[in-house]
Amino acid sequence: MQIWNTATSSFVEWTSKKFRYLIPLLVLLIVISFCLNYGLNWQNQQATLEQAAFYNSVPDASVDVNAFYESASTTNFILMILSFIVAIITGLISLFVSAKYVIQALKNSGLKPIEITKKSFIQLIKFEIMLLITALLSLKKRIFQAVLVLTIISYALITFVLIPLVTLEDSSINLLYYASSILFLICGTAYLIILIYNFIRLAPAVPAFLINKNQKIMVCLDQVWNKTKDKALNIFLTEIVIIILSVIALFIISYAIILAVNADTALSMTIYQSIYSLITLPIMAVFSVKIFTDSNIKQKAATKKAKKK
Repeated sequence: MQIWNTATSSFVEWTSKKFRYLIPLLVLLIVISFCLNYGLNWQNQQATLEQAAFYNSVPDASVDVNAFYESASTTNFILMILSFIVAIITGLISLFVSAKYVIQALKNSGLKPIEITKKSFIQLIKFEIMLLITALLSLKKRIFQAVLVLTIISYALITFVLIPLVTLEDSSINLLYYASSILFLICGTAYLIILIYNFIRLAPAVPAFLINKNQKIMVCLDQVWNKTKDKALNIFLTEIVIIILSVIALFIISYAIILAVNADTALSMTIYQSIYSLITLPIMAVFSVKIFTDSNIKQKAATKKAKKK
């Protein structure tokens, strides 16, 4: 309840400021992104239908199939480029909006975070990239890196070596193929669990970065990793609860809107994604701040206790 109250107050305070126009802009970009993806899928379906119609009928000299495919390929390329650009812009605005929520939540907690300027936002982008790399490559634990390496090796072995040789019906190759598949399944599952664990341990990274003005990126990530050492399970369970509640609220709201406008699948997904972003951005931002502030309070208490001894 405390998290929800803080999130609500942060939302009210933040949206009253000059950056409130970014929320409808974010929704608009999500809509544009879905429209572009819908157009790309529609174009591919049309190309498949045209191909089937051409091969199932008597070839007509008036039909220039090569010209049709050249036109379809050009359209697909343009749609892909536009989708990529819109995705990048959407990601940057989402990062900016999330950072503003975090800053407001930090202020509500009595802390003094940095303000978002052009320079600090570029630093935040670099920080997010390094955060993603650290989590994906498991840079904080070598045993996790070993699991990742085994996953990549087993996948490469199966894809590039064994699959082309399976058709030879050699029992030793088949045995090696099944053994590699089992290894890939085990290592892949373990890597997914490790990935979730890494992101949980680094959950309060953005608040830590925004509160420490001159701290280096990797030093900040190291401190966050150490602070969340004994809190991984609590963070995971809380995040699960937040996600479940968000999905329930999202389902009720979006389903009501979909019924009201009689939306098709593509529009339904657009509505779903837009509402999901609006619900989860403030909640997850405030949640990361709560983890950060709780870690700081416990660390200060432990330091004072150590000094008294």
